[in-house]
Order: sequence, then structure tokens, then C-alpha cells
Amino acid sequence: MAAIGIILVSVIGVFTLGFAEDLDSSPPSVSLDTGIGESAVTIRHASGDVLDPRDVEVVVVSPDATIRYPLENLRGDASSDFQAGDVFRLSHGVSSGDIEVQVVHEPSNSIIERSSRRITDGIISLAILDDQVAKNEYAGSQTDGGSTTITDGGRTVKLDGNQWRFLDYPYDITPEAMITFEFKSTAEGDIHGIGFEASTDSQDSDRIVQLYGTQKWGVNVSTATTEPYYQQSDDWRRYTIPIGEIYADRDGTFQADAIAFVMDCDPTGPSGSRKGCKSQEDGEATATAYFRNVEVYERDE
Repeated sequence: MAAIGIILVSVIGVFTLGFAEDLDSSPPSVSLDTGIGESAVTIRHASGDVLDPRDVEVVVVSPDATIRYPLENLRGDASSDFQAGDVFRLSHGVSSGDIEVQVVHEPSNSIIERSSRRITDGIISLAILDDQVAKNEYAGSQTDGGSTTITDGGRTVKLDGNQWRFLDYPYDITPEAMITFEFKSTAEGDIHGIGFEASTDSQDSDRIVQLYGTQKWGVNVSTATTEPYYQQSDDWRRYTIPIGEIYADRDGTFQADAIAFVMDCDPTGPSGSRKGCKSQEDGEATATAYFRNVEVYERDE
């Protein structure tokens, strides 16, 4: 398997560079998707203004150097203009450490795309800027009590209590899409899960893979794959899930906007005789879910 599209942070938008005093033109209105793999960077034009490759530079900031690459000199499938659907590629040469890729529009001295990853011994790890996932509530009012924190320098997401959170991550889910990560829980809740969503305003059980928990909701990992349902005695367990196959077998593949992390432990419990999540302390949900070293990639056939 070869990792070609990896979690996690792509900050899409326009940022004016601090050193720019006189702008030659207005920044373009464009959306770019940047994927940082183990050895290469891909930059795809998703939508918006058509760009002249001669006006664009790719800046790669690594632990050892900052290098600027004219877009017109990179490998790509654009004939002349850089427009929706076109892709450019370059090798980044970083084997370990943090890497940031900036796409700069030279006429306006503005950054039109910025993406960051951490590479540890050739493995792309979860790297979250500004604790983004801790700020984004998924499925509306589902988040009720507890907290979400980022630890290990951005490699681990920890959810305590009743937390439904998402991380912005546009990704075209294909039948070959895979997601792999390490998971741990120290207290069982109702639902511990992960998945992709096209809308973060509602919850879709066909798109969340349930790893652990007492409530039957979502796609049970042990029935949809050969991976086992989590047991608390497992401590950290590595999961490799053919997420594209799972979606294709249900409501079909789709263009995702985010990765969702679910730690459900309702203080009042679901309808029926139950009084609430069994992991309680003085009425507060105490279940936990840890996700670390998350990767998304396309499986080689």
C-alpha cells in the first residue's frame, strides 16, 4: 500500500503575507487541495479562478530548509493554465519532522493555500494546527460535557466525556480509500467511532465506524471488516479500515468535508430503561477515546 493522501490539516483560504506592503493585484478566489505524502506533495485545483502557473510558487518549509518552487517547473497535468481538476506534484525530500507547504500567488504576495503535516520515520502523523478539532462541534447538540484535547505535539486526539468533534479535511472518498490509526479507551461509553462526513450538522450512522461502546450505532468494525471490536484490555490497538469499501456497500462514496471523532456518553442515556452512559461520576460522563497517528491513503490494487 502506498500512502498518497494523508490526514490532516488543510487551511483553505487567502492569507496576506506580512512582508507585502504594496499589492500588485487582488488575491485570486480559488480553492486548492494539498496532499503531503511520505515523499511527495500534490496540489490540486479544486475550484475557483484559473491561475497562470507563472504567477504561482510553492514554498516548502522543512526542518532543514525553506525552498521555493515555481509552479510552472513542477510535474503536472496542466497544459497552460492551472484550473479545476489540474494537479501539480513535487518530491519534498523530508524523512522526519514537521513540513509546511504554502502556495503563494506572486502578483498579490498572498498565500492561497497552506497545509502542514508531521513525518516521523517515514510515517505521516496527525498534525493539527491551533487545536482545530477541539473547536468544531459535530452533529449539533451532541457534544454535552467533557473536553477534547490535542497531545503529543499534535499526533493524538483525546476525547473525554460526551464529545462529537470534527476536523476539516476535504477528501474524495473512492472505493480504494483506506484509513489507519491507533485507538485506545480507558473507560467505555456508548459509542466510540471515527469516519468521514459531507455535512457536520447531522449524524449519519452509515458513515461512522464504531470501534467500542455499549450502544449499537454506526458500522460495527468487527462485522464490516476483519478488525476486532475493541476490548479495554487491548490498551492501544492499530486499526486499518477499508473505509471506501464500507461506504460503497452502503450509501455510496462521496466527497467528504471532514473527519469525525465520536465519543458518545450521554448523561441521560438513550430512550428506554437505561439511566445513561455507564461511565459516570457524580452525573458527569467519564468515558474516553484516544486516536493517534491517523493516516488516509488510497490502496494499491
